[in-house]
Amino acid sequence: MTLDSQLQTLSIKSDGALDLSKLDDKQRRAYDLFHQANEKEMEGAMSDAVELYRKAYKLDEKVDRWYRYQDLTKQASPHSKNTIEKPPIDLELVKKINVRELLNSFNEDQITPEVEDEPSPLHLLSDDLLIYIMELLCDGDLSSWFHFAMTCKKLSYLGLHNKSIWEKLCNIVYSRQRYNEDAPGNQDQMCQNMWKGDWHLMLSQRPFLKFNGAYISIINYYREGGRPDMSNSWSNPIRCVTYYRFVRFYPDGTCQRLLTFLSPKIVVPRLNKNYHELGLENVYRGTWKMTMDGQVLITGEGSVEGYSFSETLQIKNLGRMKHHKLHWISAYFQNKEDGELKHFSLAKERPFTFSRVKSYAV
Repeated sequence: MTLDSQLQTLSIKSDGALDLSKLDDKQRRAYDLFHQANEKEMEGAMSDAVELYRKAYKLDEKVDRWYRYQDLTKQASPHSKNTIEKPPIDLELVKKINVRELLNSFNEDQITPEVEDEPSPLHLLSDDLLIYIMELLCDGDLSSWFHFAMTCKKLSYLGLHNKSIWEKLCNIVYSRQRYNEDAPGNQDQMCQNMWKGDWHLMLSQRPFLKFNGAYISIINYYREGGRPDMSNSWSNPIRCVTYYRFVRFYPDGTCQRLLTFLSPKIVVPRLNKNYHELGLENVYRGTWKMTMDGQVLITGEGSVEGYSFSETLQIKNLGRMKHHKLHWISAYFQNKEDGELKHFSLAKERPFTFSRVKSYAV
């Protein structure tokens, strides 16, 4: 029996999507449980996800088929308001594009967005003034600068090809980092000596921490449980345990660390300097410094009173996303009185991945 024939018993809207209002209580409950399980799986909470999937399948063994059918029809329906026709992309051809040559070819283009019937009034502004506007956007919000630069070819050339913009970005980014004493302080001299005056290359290769979000590590491990009394089972049940580590860095050299079973959806909006008022507990404060090659040293308070805690992490790339991960190097705690040092095992730990946050308002 095909999927379409299996779905005939359910009410289908004119746009091809399932009419959830026509589901009976049992089907609706299965749909909700499957949706919750999908969200838990995305968060990395595998134990909770498996339990929710099990309950959903118990209510309706075909819940996964029509749940995914619902998502596919939303994406594929020509009547959907969110549908955007995208031409196929030849990835091999994209890789061959020389970005700098392409941007250079935009030099003589005018500011004429295709959606406008008339030229934009921005075309009346000089190049110097447009560059100045982009520098102001860099000071306020880097994403605003990028989106403005992507408006048309002319602005792309001025915003992404201009040396002064990349120099501005480097000065903004690296002036907020907190380096060890041996790190040189002159950004211009460093760029000339190590990157031959190429500010864009410097930003791409020189590690830095990001402050407009939090770094999150999702840890899953399996634990053997106990058999119930009078059970005849040959083996003990296995449970998947999920917990999270959060680190948020601040440009003033301070940071916050949290180990919890609460999901990022709950924690991240509350992880700021007013975390006590927002209901977060066991958030430990610390300070951080880094080396030129991207090793980050965090020191501060922890779960045991009378001990100082230290963690060393390495900034890494995540595919094309530059400086987006933190890999563990070491972690230890030290008795403040006698100096006794003990190292933590990192066998179960996983790298941190940066998650950008637009607003910390709950």
